[in-house]
Amino acid sequence: MSKKRVGVFFLEPILDSVPSICNMITLLARDGCLVDVFVFSSPEYPLPIFDEPTVTVRVLKLDVALRQRLSPASSGNPIPSSSGSTQQSTASRLRAALVAFTKSSLNLLTLLTILRLHFQAPFQYFIGVEPAGLVRVDLHSRILGVPLIYYSLELLLSSELSDVERPLKQREQKSSQRAWRILIQDADRAKLLAEDNNLPLERFVMIPNAPLGPAQFARQRYWHEKFGLPPETKILLYAGGIWLGTGIDEIVSSAAQLPDGWVLVVHTRSSSETSTQIQQLRASATPGKVLFSLTPVTRKEYDDLVSSADIGIAFYVPIPGFSTLQSNLSTLGLSSGKVAYYLRAGLPVIVNNATSIADFVRDFEIGATVESGADIAGAVERIMQRYDILSQSAREVFASQLDFENSFRDFLKEMRELGRHC
Repeated sequence: MSKKRVGVFFLEPILDSVPSICNMITLLARDGCLVDVFVFSSPEYPLPIFDEPTVTVRVLKLDVALRQRLSPASSGNPIPSSSGSTQQSTASRLRAALVAFTKSSLNLLTLLTILRLHFQAPFQYFIGVEPAGLVRVDLHSRILGVPLIYYSLELLLSSELSDVERPLKQREQKSSQRAWRILIQDADRAKLLAEDNNLPLERFVMIPNAPLGPAQFARQRYWHEKFGLPPETKILLYAGGIWLGTGIDEIVSSAAQLPDGWVLVVHTRSSSETSTQIQQLRASATPGKVLFSLTPVTRKEYDDLVSSADIGIAFYVPIPGFSTLQSNLSTLGLSSGKVAYYLRAGLPVIVNNATSIADFVRDFEIGATVESGADIAGAVERIMQRYDILSQSAREVFASQLDFENSFRDFLKEMRELGRHC
């Protein structure tokens, strides 16, 4: 029986740090598909590596001007100015560059590649990740008559956009209306996107943003070995971006009040050694209480570093004026990859009360919620009083609420029933 294929377009360089998209690619390959993944690359982020031989990662080339617009060094991390206004966010800059890219002549080069692959083994469907990926692959979908799937990670709502983002949003709305299915993390986020893009809710498939199971039980010593820590040292882990909306300043400042024997480890998902914000965080950090890990790692190594911590922390701070820092955060739901990683490893979590994930943590009793960084030390002490119970609850909630594979298998079953299987 001849092979068939699926095309995935994710026009950002961060694929290796997005568990749901990596999971999807892995499960498609295990289901017998040839999977062609079209991505951008950046020196700050590692290219993903998949064990499945039927996965091919294809890097889309950028011209110099676009690469400069996409580079984090071109405008730095979005931070408030002294007047209270803000610089254009990295996300906004990225999307503006992608709008230009989708109009470029490179569309023709990619289309020629798509046509060649299609005649070798036909595409069963295309998956466009995020608005730029959706808009980019919509053209190929229409030319070949291949179904289009939209995978939404970040909510971009019309009422919250800057002027530079509106053209991409308008194209996302049109393309999403042509999509057979829209994959999104939970029902609340689906409702927001459905209303904004005029989409029927029955087209949505709910798939949490989480690593593949099962839950992990073995504790690792990654951080103790990396930093030469005494074996009894306890680790509070922040693993993720350090940009606006992450509350990283509060988290680092709070480390001074952590109980004796505790340290905060900040691990970034991109190469950040020369980051101005890292330099500022280092200058403000209490010596001996904050350790920085500033080099991205493979997914396997990431599993180990999470399993080497005792508690995980994630702050989400909605900020008016930034498109992905409003409803996208306040209705966070099951879209936090870092929280899912923490729970899989049995780490109780600390989150702030500003978003819906705080309700999730309270309802399932998997950690503690706080108003601000000043409350983190007390939350650590409360968690340690019930640590074994909360740790077990974290794993159970991961298994019951964040099972990516079961949710995605339902989607694959539906595609088979529609005659679109590999």
